This record gives sequence, structure tokens and C-alpha cells, in this order.
Amino acid sequence: MKWRWTPYQIDALPSGGVRSAIIFVRGSGAFRALRYEAGVHRVQRFPLTDKTRMHTSTSVVAVLPEPEKVEACVTSADVKVETMRASGPGGQNVNQRSTAVRLTHRETGITVHCMDERTQYSNMEIAYKRLAAILLQRKLDETQKRYSSSRKLQIGTKARAEKVRTYNFKDDQVIDHRLGRTWQGVANVMKGSSALDQIILSLDELSKAQYLKEILGAEDHRASYANSNV
Repeated sequence: MKWRWTPYQIDALPSGGVRSAIIFVRGSGAFRALRYEAGVHRVQRFPLTDKTRMHTSTSVVAVLPEPEKVEACVTSADVKVETMRASGPGGQNVNQRSTAVRLTHRETGITVHCMDERTQYSNMEIAYKRLAAILLQRKLDETQKRYSSSRKLQIGTKARAEKVRTYNFKDDQVIDHRLGRTWQGVANVMKGSSALDQIILSLDELSKAQYLKEILGAEDHRASYANSNV
């Protein structure tokens, strides 16, 4: 999977590691594959400071499609724009100019903030892309709720409360709970090897099977209704 990724917002911990992060991923088939990564990922491991007790932690992943045209989802008239001085690394330009940008969507109240770039224009552009992606995902979720109430496989941001995968470092196993299958080699999966490709392919096949079952179920329901009115 040859994709390019660009950091949008990284909240690093002073002690090391990352508290939260937002990135852009670009490349052929990126969203189609990565949408299955949305949900709660559980990690089971022994902490470096305590080798006697297994520690369980979770990370929540949300995957949003990026609109080809931002203006198709949001326009400047829909948004309240605020500029401010950025904080953090970036040199003297950070403290002298109002390069940080905050956008608030008037209708929904959704707020997006960007201050990582050195110019206000770049921060504005990224913030609009981020806001457009959120609004597009909301529309997709609303459409899916109307037409797909029975589908079990969660996609995009709908799976934020759904445990999708467990990484067990002790047994060196990765368990995907939607597939009910286990793979050996935690490091290989996390590095994006062929093992991850296999998991994503299996999830895509499951999604297609569920969609087909849903379509056939709807056809049976319509046929049954038509026969009852003959």
C-alpha cells in the first residue's frame, strides 16, 4: 500500500509517545481500505515499569473521506473565521503574526483549529479541508442510517464505540473481532505488511457480503408485501 501521509495535528506527550493525532492520507484506494480501521483498537501488553501485570489500553480511530472539492461541502458564508497567534515551535513568525486559524460551522457548531503551518493561508486551507471532511462524513452517516439500519460492519466514524481489534503483545497475536480471526505477528500488522492487507481484504469481502444480504432482504420484503396485496 503505497500511500503518502501528511501530519495535520500531533499532540505529543512530554514523556514520549502521542496523545492524539490527525493525519491526511493520500493514494489510490486509501479510504476504501482504511475505513475498516475505524473503531476502538485495544492493546494488551506489559508496561516497561511493571512486568508483573498485563496492561490494557485503547485507541480510538476515526476515518473520514476528503472531498475532492471543499466548496461542495462548505463555503465561506457558512463559516465563522477567527485568526490568532499560534503557540509552540515555529520561530519568531509564530509570535509576531496571527497565523493560527479557527473555523466554526454556523449551522452545526463544529469547530476546527489549525496552527501547525507557518502561514495563515496554509492553516486556513488545511482547516477548510478538515471541516469539509467532517461535514461530508456526517452526510454519509445520515444516508447510511436511512438506507442501512441492519448492517453490522461499522465503517468510517460510526465505529467509535465499537471494539474492532486487539493487539496482544504477550502472545504476539492480532485479533480482529469483526472477522473472528487471529493473526500472528503484532509488529508485522502494525507496520502495514501483507498481514494487514489480508485483514483489510477479508473485511472488504465481509462488507460486500453483508451489503448483498441486505439488498436481497429488501427485495424479499418488497416481494412479500406485493404478494400480500394481490
